[in-house]
Amino acid sequence: MIVELAPETKDALRRAKARSVRRPEHLVGGEDILAALSICTLPRRVAAALATLGTTDRTELNLRSESLPALRELTHEARHSLATTWRIATILHVDAPLPGHLLLGLLAEPQSVAAQLGRTIGLSFEDACEEIVGWRIPQALLGPHAFEVPDGEPVELSLDAFRRVFGRLKAELPDDAPLAFNLDDTHAWVRTRHDVDLAGAIRRIETRSEPN
Repeated sequence: MIVELAPETKDALRRAKARSVRRPEHLVGGEDILAALSICTLPRRVAAALATLGTTDRTELNLRSESLPALRELTHEARHSLATTWRIATILHVDAPLPGHLLLGLLAEPQSVAAQLGRTIGLSFEDACEEIVGWRIPQALLGPHAFEVPDGEPVELSLDAFRRVFGRLKAELPDDAPLAFNLDDTHAWVRTRHDVDLAGAIRRIETRSEPN
């Protein structure tokens, strides 16, 4: 999910990771990614808005981590935004999301830290869509927005299975069901609300994916 981003988008995440090491938990949050995107090549009005972020240190943001952040090094909110970025890329038929698509993923959730920061500098998801893709992506296409931490038991998947099912899970779950995930080098763990049959939803997707 991260390694398949465009090179310049991965560079932004490396800068965000370098910025996050100032904090004890070292987790990369939406505010780190938003600041890192402020020195990317973006449409003029979007770039001008990001440039007004008062706490952005341009010298600091030119520093990059030697490695990309792993998904487990992102906050729950940042992982959610990354998943939305890929949903936006799918809608736009983009194979490798660019910095602008990542910015839209950050701004799409109205309650996210990044979206709140965006509003302080006059940058909304709708306006950024107009600048970056030329039209306003309907929020309904992006699925439900929920940052509550899921309380259900995690379902363990191989990475191959995770790649097959994750993009289809939102369509299988109730509209208000939150979705979170963590990964290591070999497996993924997916969670939702405790009263939702996540394992059953995954089985239905896998069954439909099997060749006849």
